[in-house]
Amino acid sequence: MSRIHHPNHLLIIGLDGVPVELVRQYTENGTMPVLGELLRGHSPQAMTVSLPDVSAVSWSGFMTGRDSGYHGIFGFTDLEEHSYRVRFPDSRDLRETPFFMQGNRRSIVVNLPATYPARPFKGILISGFVAPNLQKAVWPQELYPLVKKSGYVVDVDFGQAHKEPERFLSDLYTTLRQRLNLSLHLMRHEKWNLFMFTVTGTDRLHHFFFDAWNRNDHPRHKDFVDYYMELDKVLGELLMEARRHKPLEWLILSDHGFESLVTEVNINPLLREWGYAMPEAADAEGMRLPVSHSHAFALDPGRIYLNTRNRFPSGRVEPREKKRLMDELTTGFCGFHFNNRPVIRAVHRAEEIYGLPLRHRGPDLVLEGMPGFDLKAGFSRQSAFHSDRFRGTHRRDNAFISCSQPGLIPRNPTIFQVRNVIEQMLESRD
Repeated sequence: MSRIHHPNHLLIIGLDGVPVELVRQYTENGTMPVLGELLRGHSPQAMTVSLPDVSAVSWSGFMTGRDSGYHGIFGFTDLEEHSYRVRFPDSRDLRETPFFMQGNRRSIVVNLPATYPARPFKGILISGFVAPNLQKAVWPQELYPLVKKSGYVVDVDFGQAHKEPERFLSDLYTTLRQRLNLSLHLMRHEKWNLFMFTVTGTDRLHHFFFDAWNRNDHPRHKDFVDYYMELDKVLGELLMEARRHKPLEWLILSDHGFESLVTEVNINPLLREWGYAMPEAADAEGMRLPVSHSHAFALDPGRIYLNTRNRFPSGRVEPREKKRLMDELTTGFCGFHFNNRPVIRAVHRAEEIYGLPLRHRGPDLVLEGMPGFDLKAGFSRQSAFHSDRFRGTHRRDNAFISCSQPGLIPRNPTIFQVRNVIEQMLESRD
């Protein structure tokens, strides 16, 4: 008797910047009953993510199962080779193929960051941020009129969120619903084996109102809770439609966690104070870093580059001096404090965290801050510390993951291991 194979359907839900502690609290206290029911018997696990813990790097690690030394994305900004000019990497810089573009499966991916411009493949992709041109964020192009007509926007305008919070919150709700409506349409009218739906409004909410999460007396506490209640309803509608496709597996995760902000930390003013960097005038475009006379400089968030002669056009550091300089900087950062609190949890060297193929393109050191310290380049800042509009910051070790087959998740999971979990979940059933 012949064996009949029924390919699995897999729904992946990405919640950008959601910490495991929040998921546990809201699913246990009834704030998110739909998610609570989904996770019953599938307790969310804490997950460690990329270095640095920013969405462009972390989601790239999720998509490829590799670190930056293999996939080539080191941050939201990067440097042109042998140059001080800053560039903005995009999906064309990704050197590993995302899992949803491989194999014979048909994937629909909505709002996944670090996928712009949408590249051709056998499926549907609506890119997530950063996506300056909506038409280039859509594949196949025949879908663009539908996406445009739906009023779909890639991201909320959060530039003035601290000054116009009501408008910001309204935009979060509108964007979430637009994303759901488009996803439901695609889920109903297109064939798929894998469907991924990513929510990025969570990250935006946290940056501005994370201090409202556990403070009942905070003026924005109700707004914070209400958004998660709305998100739970959205997930309920999405799951109801997805369950029409059987057999259905599911996986839910975040790309990084979050923590209340202590202070922002500007690394370049600190390097100037220590004598490793020299103040220079910025160029008119603002795209060339003013670092040609420096021995070391930083890009967001906490990526340290040594200005070596064999890498940069005006290099000041001889290759034989690199180890000594890295040792000095490591000692300095490990002893750096704010109000008697250590600022840096660890100083990671490139050879410790990056694979070999593209390691030479990345930073020499990556700083990992203690919880609550938001590391910045801060070229235009005069002092090492400041607090501006943000109330929350990313955290590397409190992302989360859960799935319908929890036995597939390794102990102490990292975001680089999720791809293997996905591949196993998509295997055919007899």
